[in-house]
Amino acid sequence: MTDSDDILISVRSRFINGMLAGTKRVELRRRAPRIDTGTRIWIYDKAPVAAVRAVAILATVETMAPEVLWRRYEKTLGLSLDEYNEYVAGCDQATALSLEDVSPVRPVSLNQLRKLSRNFHPPQFYLRMEPHGSLLAALERHLDPAGCFEVGCCQT
Repeated sequence: MTDSDDILISVRSRFINGMLAGTKRVELRRRAPRIDTGTRIWIYDKAPVAAVRAVAILATVETMAPEVLWRRYEKTLGLSLDEYNEYVAGCDQATALSLEDVSPVRPVSLNQLRKLSRNFHPPQFYLRMEPHGSLLAALERHLDPAGCFEVGCCQT
């Protein structure tokens, strides 16, 4: 892998809003993705929004026992201890993806994504994007911070 790798993950609106506000700096995963630091992570907002809304750079990936992860990252996960325990129930290990340079992008709707890739489905875990593929190229066109950030206002 190289620093130019790109993946797409699905996250709930509440957590994306926290990422963009700077209060959620760590994304929690039940299993460790096989990605390297420096990977660009495109963040898809699950339904009902159903659009890519943000992008970040992966700073670190750490996998550890859930109780250790909670103690280390509780203030940056953006969820309560009860929510955390429910999410990691049954896991021997959990993974913290530390994010940096989280930025909004002009939203790319699910309909737009499906026009680019007929078989597109929001990823359950993550989707590795092809370096010169149409999906990545379309997302990169939405990086312009001078554009709008409301879902549905931008067209590819």
